[in-house]
Amino acid sequence: PATQCEETQLVEKYCKSVGVECVPVGPVVYFKGFTRAFLAGETESSEVLLEKAGKAVDSLAKGKRVVIIDGVGYPAVGSICGTDNASMARACGPLISSDHQSRNPAPVLLVGKSGVGDAVDSFNLNSAFFELVGVTVLGGIFNRLPLDGYYSLENCKAAVGSYFDQFKPGQKAFGFIPEVPEIAKSREKNTEENSDGNNVLDMELEQANKFVSTFEEHVD
Repeated sequence: PATQCEETQLVEKYCKSVGVECVPVGPVVYFKGFTRAFLAGETESSEVLLEKAGKAVDSLAKGKRVVIIDGVGYPAVGSICGTDNASMARACGPLISSDHQSRNPAPVLLVGKSGVGDAVDSFNLNSAFFELVGVTVLGGIFNRLPLDGYYSLENCKAAVGSYFDQFKPGQKAFGFIPEVPEIAKSREKNTEENSDGNNVLDMELEQANKFVSTFEEHVD
């Protein structure tokens, strides 16, 4: 429902290629100067922006069992305008009345870092922001882990999984995704290898499919 970029993103291209309905640019766009315009009273109010976001999700959700709402940056992004990710989760959850006013907050799944201590500490910091306002955090997915070394995927999975088992019984580490060498720094690589613009989309979609396959393999 909110974005910092109006350019076409790979997630939009991928969704279109596999027939998944999506909203590429939501009703809240953090264009350059947006926050200053908001503070000067030159934009719509927080309430109006949140209501528009909720209605956009409602429209997309019709006839669907699952809707994924993509957050922006870290949890507090947009807080200066009252449209941070926690507020968005509260505004875009499933309706419990027909007046578009009463909702259950959308539950959150955090995408976390590699490592152990930093991964867990960052998860707890981010989840606390949502939980403070009654938004459920289901757990996390930890991304871009190396396959070898002290902080290898298997070592981190064992340690972080142990932490969740012992101290976060109501939450879950849903998966640990390895770094995929083929798509690391893919944007720069694509630019270098396709300076004329030919077949860039094909390469991007190939890399997206590679990531989706890796995701399916490593996430419950």
